Amino acid sequence: MAGRPGQQPGLISYTDFRLMPRALASHPIRRDACIVITKTILCLANSRKPDGRCVAGIDLDPRTGGAWIRPVSSRPSHSVSTTERQYPGGIEPSLLDVMEVTLRSPAPFAYQQENWLLDSTQPWRRVGQMQWSELQRFATPSVALWPDPTAPQVHDRVSISVASTLSTSLALICVNSVALKVERRRFGPDLRLRARFAHGGTIYNLSVTDPLYEAKYTVRPLGTYTLGRCYLTISLGEEFKGDAYKLVAAIFEP
Repeated sequence: MAGRPGQQPGLISYTDFRLMPRALASHPIRRDACIVITKTILCLANSRKPDGRCVAGIDLDPRTGGAWIRPVSSRPSHSVSTTERQYPGGIEPSLLDVMEVTLRSPAPFAYQQENWLLDSTQPWRRVGQMQWSELQRFATPSVALWPDPTAPQVHDRVSISVASTLSTSLALICVNSVALKVERRRFGPDLRLRARFAHGGTIYNLSVTDPLYEAKYTVRPLGTYTLGRCYLTISLGEEFKGDAYKLVAAIFEP
């Protein structure tokens, strides 16, 4: 993946990891009379939020059928802080990491049914990495992303009334190309990054919250930059003025 580190020394590949005894099995632990569970997750988002990060990925336990998990805090914003998400040694989780995360319980919130309350007392642990070429098995079919029948010409959000009927808020998609546009925010001098792409017969123009791509492109001149075939993690953000906005939470280039 462009701009991201490859497999680190001392880490095993996902292919080798899944062949290990007990690999990919979620295992419960009793701690102080409270049952917690450690899940092995493929990291597919570590995206920016105003007061932290939104981390999400695929549960690699084959019994879950590739279910999404979004670890969240108990704070009102549900964001994950630096100390809550980093590995021992202050290492930030990277996309495509295979990591073990200790969770307390499912914590669905409105249409974000993938939320799980994290155990903030336990550090996350990186146990492997996956390759870009392995992402296809997790990608969703090429269909429209959470269409809103009440506003069929609006593709960057859904109304909360429609969102409340949804059972998912995360998707990994494959697109042939992406046009990244660096532009000024409507209010203030700061720059923002948006992604325009086609998927499922629909053209999308969404905000990018992948912090690595924001840092890489918002230092460049205003304009449009084209990427080739890549994978995108799309997330429905929390409610904002009556709508749930679709966000490009992560970008994966070969």
